[in-house]
Amino acid sequence: MMLETKDPEALPPEQSRWLGELRERCPELAQIQELAGRFTKIVREGVEGELGAWMEDAEHSTGSQYHFGKSVR
Repeated sequence: MMLETKDPEALPPEQSRWLGELRERCPELAQIQELAGRFTKIVREGVEGELGAWMEDAEHSTGSQYHFGKSVR
């Protein structure tokens, strides 16, 4: 299961606590989770005008998984 892409409030309490501990120990995970959540919202809800800001944030993130923002431009 990809906990970093799930809404922490939608998780069972035990998983939510575990994810909270991970996020505290690894701030990069918190940033990746925030970016993944925003991207999911942009795609699912067709939020206009948000992709550019998301790509900018992704480019400058510390999470290496999201440095692909540069290549998407």
